[in-house]
Amino acid sequence: MAPVRACVTGADCTSGCVCSSNVCVNDGGFSPPANCLLAPPDSYENDNTHTSASSYQGYPQVDHTFHQARDVDWVLGATNSHQLMTVEAYNLRNSAMLRLDVYAYDHPTRTLGALLASTTTTVCSDITPSCMMYRLSVNVAPGVYAVKITDRRNVPAGSDWRPTAGYDLKMY
Repeated sequence: MAPVRACVTGADCTSGCVCSSNVCVNDGGFSPPANCLLAPPDSYENDNTHTSASSYQGYPQVDHTFHQARDVDWVLGATNSHQLMTVEAYNLRNSAMLRLDVYAYDHPTRTLGALLASTTTTVCSDITPSCMMYRLSVNVAPGVYAVKITDRRNVPAGSDWRPTAGYDLKMY
């Protein structure tokens, strides 16, 4: 049996597909036909590069998804003081495996600077909500910083019909 993307409503399907009998199917309106195995992009897209990153506004960004295998999300955050900046990816959904990277960033020229910190491990190994998050802290000066969140799941391209991995993000 061929893989299918499960759905409850059309919002669970990518553009060019509709939800029919709880399965995303092509609506026939695109040539070539839409790939209905793909998840729809989240509300932060297009955030696949540092030059098109979403901006962190001071409150958690919820419902980030890796709508395609090996998706990358970028978020820009700014501080006006020397501080310990902490980034958390939490509320991990559907086996999200992440890599968090924090880079210096020259906002006027949109230039990525040095990698300041990185992690690929959760805060602890227990399977509890308090452990199942990625946290990264780095001392920063006033300025703009780029956070890169990478999907590390080992799923081949074309396997995007699996439940969509997701996370929420906050910085403080």
